Amino acid sequence: MRREAADQCKMPNLRGTVGAASVCAALGAILYINTLSCGFAFDDKAVIVDNQDLRPNVSWANVFLNDFWGTPMSSPDSHKSYRPLTMATFRLNYMLHELEPLGYHLVNVLLHSAVVYLYVLLCGVVFSEVWPALIAGLLFAVHPIHTEAVAGIVGRAELLSCLFFILAIYYYIGAIRSPNGSKKLVLSLLSVLCSLVSKEQGVTVVGVCLVYDLFIANKITLSELLWMMNGKSSQWLPRWSAMLRRTVVMVTFTAVVMGIRLTMMRNRPTFNALDNEGLYLDPPHRYLHWAYLVFINTWLLINPSHLMHDYRMGAIPLLRTLSDPRHILTLLTFSIYLFLGLFSLGIFDRSEKCVKNSETKIGGRFRRQSGNWEYSRSQNMLLFGLSMLIFPFIPASNLFMTVGFVVAERVLYLPSLGACFVVGYGVSVLFASPRKSVRVAAVIFFCLVLVSQCVKVVVRNPVWESKLTLYEAGVKLYPHNGNLLGNIGLNYRRRGDNELAERVYRYSMEVAPEASLSFMNFGVMLKEDGRLKEAEEVLKQAAETIMDDPTAEGKEERKAKIHVTVGNLISADANRLEEALRYISKAVSIYPNLPNSHNSKGSVLHRMGRMLDAKSAFEEAIRCNPNYANAHFNLGLVLYQTGNLTGSIHEFRTTIRIDPNHTMARLQLQNMKENGEIPSTKSQVKR
Repeated sequence: MRREAADQCKMPNLRGTVGAASVCAALGAILYINTLSCGFAFDDKAVIVDNQDLRPNVSWANVFLNDFWGTPMSSPDSHKSYRPLTMATFRLNYMLHELEPLGYHLVNVLLHSAVVYLYVLLCGVVFSEVWPALIAGLLFAVHPIHTEAVAGIVGRAELLSCLFFILAIYYYIGAIRSPNGSKKLVLSLLSVLCSLVSKEQGVTVVGVCLVYDLFIANKITLSELLWMMNGKSSQWLPRWSAMLRRTVVMVTFTAVVMGIRLTMMRNRPTFNALDNEGLYLDPPHRYLHWAYLVFINTWLLINPSHLMHDYRMGAIPLLRTLSDPRHILTLLTFSIYLFLGLFSLGIFDRSEKCVKNSETKIGGRFRRQSGNWEYSRSQNMLLFGLSMLIFPFIPASNLFMTVGFVVAERVLYLPSLGACFVVGYGVSVLFASPRKSVRVAAVIFFCLVLVSQCVKVVVRNPVWESKLTLYEAGVKLYPHNGNLLGNIGLNYRRRGDNELAERVYRYSMEVAPEASLSFMNFGVMLKEDGRLKEAEEVLKQAAETIMDDPTAEGKEERKAKIHVTVGNLISADANRLEEALRYISKAVSIYPNLPNSHNSKGSVLHRMGRMLDAKSAFEEAIRCNPNYANAHFNLGLVLYQTGNLTGSIHEFRTTIRIDPNHTMARLQLQNMKENGEIPSTKSQVKR
């Protein structure tokens, strides 16, 4: 059996496979050269630019104690994305050239090229032929779905995880076919670990390895597997002893590593509907919507023509009713996957008679004395490709835990390994067709696909230059998406182009009157420009719009911020404090955990002379955020004015401890010292 497994994994033309891998890797690198001029875009700012874990003055231990975003894993606010290996590479980048984006992008391009190279080698091992490996490698190298993973710097998590994902399979196959495969098995286990600590979905490579070992290398059929699980296959255990040892080692190692990983999480990550819009819906519509996203992801792999950096913001309308015709697409997608899976496992192959020989070739298939079909080559290739497609996607499917996104193109980097493998094998079969017309048509179609995909990649890459270019590309697909337009206006505002920003905001308000984000950003801009009356009108409209916006369900924090902004603007007029208080109190009722709303409420109450109510509001702001310096300062002033000098001194000192540059607090304490610890009564509450 060892010899048979070795024959399955033998690569007859090593030089040809290495040559094919080199060609594909070079193509993969060339296509992404134009990403080297890109900057930091989308999540790059949070993970790299603003992440203190990358700084030399911060301990390396933080890389192994904090999540991908620099939040301690023990914190309930952590997203639990533990990727220390990826963060270590970012830190090395920072050590070499700090925040120069060129170096970060260069590493991503080189990693993608390395992944393509290893992928072709792996395909050569599994196919035992060069041509299918070359075809699959070319498809993988040029697939446009990879642009986010390569052009977006944070996509390095996918690149590293995929690199070690491939190595884990490669070494595992080596462990199967080597006379003494223990060293290769250890290397496979280490690769699994590295893939996991690069990104979570890397651990799914264990499933791919076991599928290969059971069904391809050892040719176990489903019925035999069931007998094994029921303890009815003792007569075949000696033949499967090596496979069982590998399986036990792999499963045990994975269980231990995942146990440690889950222990570090302490609790599950929590996401709101702003992160994952399916949470807007109640069951069963929520789960039906998530199931529909399987079709969306599959279609992106098949036809990556409409790519977008963020599929939230209404890009994929929610499935709110059972009569939605899109449920048909969901059903069709799952039916196809089910059929392909059952076919690859030989469910549709049935024997009518027994064969005396232990292995007799019949119609291209093999049969054992047990009367069970063994898998054909096509079934083996399909099964292996499906395992690489499906297993890596499971963590992103919302099946076992909720994820913090709707659809993310970079998450499809690993599953595309399987998709390109299956298509590559299918195309190679067409290339070998005895009919010349089929061969010619297949070659022409494949070349057209290859060229078109290359063009898409080269055109798509510059979109990742900045946040603004991402939003502008999104608007080309969804010209009436108010949230995208609002973000474009905000970026123009930050660049100092107020005239263009105002034009975008007004256009957004016209074509997407339900988009509260545009109203809010426009109102804030008008306020900062001193156009207070216009700002008030726009912000009030924003407050009304977001309360009626069905897509704003779950966005209570944003609703509260809009109402606070309106209240603070109105409070500038001393004759309208009651009206301002109504807006701010509404914000508190919508989202009680927003510190700024409590602080603003206390400021208005203080000006109205309601000291005890103001004191309670400031205390609530501090409860929401103990490090809120202005709330401590404001509470100190109220305590002084109510006769609590000791308490006021404590609050002023706490303010300075939190913010050493808080000049008002320092001035207040200085006045208290000069006047015998009697604070000045001229200080005003800070909002």
